[in-house]
Amino acid sequence: DEVTCTVIPDDGEDRGTSVTASIEIANTEPTVDSASVSPTSPDYSDTLTCSWSGFSDDDGDVDLSTVEWFKGEGSTIGTGKTLSGAFVGGDSVYCVVTPSDGEDDGTPVTSAAVVVNNAPPTLADVTLTPTDAKVGNTMTCTPGDTTDPDGSTVFEYTYRWTIDGSSVASTESTLGTGSLSKGQFVRCYVIPSDGTDAGDEVASNSVEIQNSPPTMTSVVIGPAEIRTNDTITSEVSSDDIDGDSV
Repeated sequence: DEVTCTVIPDDGEDRGTSVTASIEIANTEPTVDSASVSPTSPDYSDTLTCSWSGFSDDDGDVDLSTVEWFKGEGSTIGTGKTLSGAFVGGDSVYCVVTPSDGEDDGTPVTSAAVVVNNAPPTLADVTLTPTDAKVGNTMTCTPGDTTDPDGSTVFEYTYRWTIDGSSVASTESTLGTGSLSKGQFVRCYVIPSDGTDAGDEVASNSVEIQNSPPTMTSVVIGPAEIRTNDTITSEVSSDDIDGDSV
C-alpha cells in the first residue's frame, strides 16, 4: 500500500499551497514458530518429512517457506519438504525451515535432529568345503559376499553346525570330522554382523561324508625259512577308518 498525507496551511482567513508526502508500506517478513522431522526413528530406506507450524505473515501473504536438510555437523544433503536416499544408519539428520512470502525471508528455524537406525548387513551365501569330505578331514565354512547399506566393510560372523540336522557344539569356522561316520550330512550356518546389528542367518550347501579307502598296516610272509614243498603264508593287517570289513 501507498499512504499519502496532504497538509494545507490555513491561518483562519486564507489557505496556502498544500504539500503532499507519500510513503509505501514495506513488506513484513513472515515467521515460523517451530519445525520437526518425521519419522522420529527412521531407517535408511525411509523418506523423511520436514514439517513446520505457526507460519505468520502480517501482510497476509501465502506461505512460500523453503527447507534445507543437514546431517552431522552441518553438511547439506538436500532441499525440499521430503528427503530420501541421502543418509545411512547412524547419521544425525535435521531440517532448517526459512519462512518466506516470496518477497522476503524471515528468521530460519531448526528442527530437532533424528538419528537414522543402523541397518543390518546381508550375507549372499555360504560355502562348505571340501564337498567330498571323509572321516578325519577338516571342513571349512566360508561366508560369501557381505554388503551393508550403511557402508560398513568390516564384518563379524557367528557360526553354527548341524550333523544330520542336529546342532553340535562347535561355533568355529572349521569342524573336524574325526568323530563322524560316512553317510552323515554336515551343514554350517552363518550370521553376519556389522558390530551393531546382526543380519539373517544363511545356510551352506549340505555335504555327505564319503567312504574312506582302507589302509594296509603290515604284511608278514612265513615261515622264515622256506623249503621245497613248504606252504607259504601271509599275515595281513589292515584298517578302515569307517569301520568297514576289509
